[in-house]
Amino acid sequence: MKRSLFFAAALLCGMAMFTACEDDETASALEIDMSKTAQMTGYVFADLDLTKAGNEIPTQAKVVAYVLNTQMSITTGSSTVPSGAVVWSDTVSVSADGSYVIDFPIGLTNSTVNIVPQAFIADQKQGYGTVDTEIKKVFSANATTSASLTSGATIPVITLGAATFAGDKQFTTISGKLYADLTELSVGEETLNGMTITFYSNGWMGTATTDSKGNYTISVPYGETISLAKFDYDYVVNATTVTAKVYTAGSSIDANSAAATSGNNVTFYGVAKSN
Repeated sequence: MKRSLFFAAALLCGMAMFTACEDDETASALEIDMSKTAQMTGYVFADLDLTKAGNEIPTQAKVVAYVLNTQMSITTGSSTVPSGAVVWSDTVSVSADGSYVIDFPIGLTNSTVNIVPQAFIADQKQGYGTVDTEIKKVFSANATTSASLTSGATIPVITLGAATFAGDKQFTTISGKLYADLTELSVGEETLNGMTITFYSNGWMGTATTDSKGNYTISVPYGETISLAKFDYDYVVNATTVTAKVYTAGSSIDANSAAATSGNNVTFYGVAKSN
């Protein structure tokens, strides 16, 4: 299980080559105590074998859970974090019985959690009498599942849909350059060189590593809009001081048309993490 606690500044900025923004040096007034957690359980199934009745267990699947600050049950008070920012997330694996477990901070009890299984490609066994015994399919959720964070509660069952995998036609490659303000020792944003970035959309998650000039390339399911991308970094205040921040993309990335596959240049914005 990979757990991350972060404040995401999901600002609505255009996809310009370069966007000059002021340094964000003030942490949110909200801090979530991770020392005490509670658990919720959910189940994921998929029809991997058409020769059998019912669904199978996709043990290769991973599930992303996250909470937005607009979905919290507690008052945030004064904060520099804009509306719609992600304040907590967890990425977990599906067990052999189809279950997954999320450990959430008890301070977020009764908040709304969003559940998004990661899309994956697998061979689906076909029914008797078909020409092909197996066909490669893309398995993904049709929508985001939401639930109230309650200790011991069960999240609604998720059944993944299957779409025929058509090679490169099923996925599209998007590319561009990434920027962020990484240090107080210089003015403006720097290119994100050699950074590993996690990209999210509804029902899909993937990672990409930028080159020495901040360029990235990633294949995403055709028709998806990447609404969240993030990475962690120690913001340099001076020669001896750094501030741990979570950086999130200030604009979405559209993969709905071939014309939008290149030149997706994005500026990231950092917000200090709580202790």
